[in-house]
Amino acid sequence: MCLGGLVVADRLGVLIDYVCDAHVRPDPIGPLVTRYDGAWAYCAGYGASEHRWRRTAPLPRDLLERLSAGVDLICAGKRHLEHGLSVPDGHGILTAFGRKWAYCSAALDEPHEWAPVKPIEFRDIEHDRLAGMIEAAR
Repeated sequence: MCLGGLVVADRLGVLIDYVCDAHVRPDPIGPLVTRYDGAWAYCAGYGASEHRWRRTAPLPRDLLERLSAGVDLICAGKRHLEHGLSVPDGHGILTAFGRKWAYCSAALDEPHEWAPVKPIEFRDIEHDRLAGMIEAAR
């Protein structure tokens, strides 16, 4: 659906595949929902330029707006943690599990073993420290 040239993505039932890490403070006007690399992208701060798009698991827009900013769950699967060491920090997969953000450093499309951790900002996640974070939370 188009309104004045703007696509109303939430009315189409589309899923958001990219989130902007450059403009994270919500703008009173509302978020920018646009196309990026052939998929839907969400910028909470309605940034006009200089976005830093990060891939997420496909999520509905309303879920993005209800979740807290911190990552509360980390994939604790041994194979995933080991594989994640060869993946650059921040290039894992961020997804929603229940009403919490969950992160897998391996970015593998297979079942995960979510473990609660002390909430951490996405941009502060370092793959070589995840096992220690999981152990500290147990």
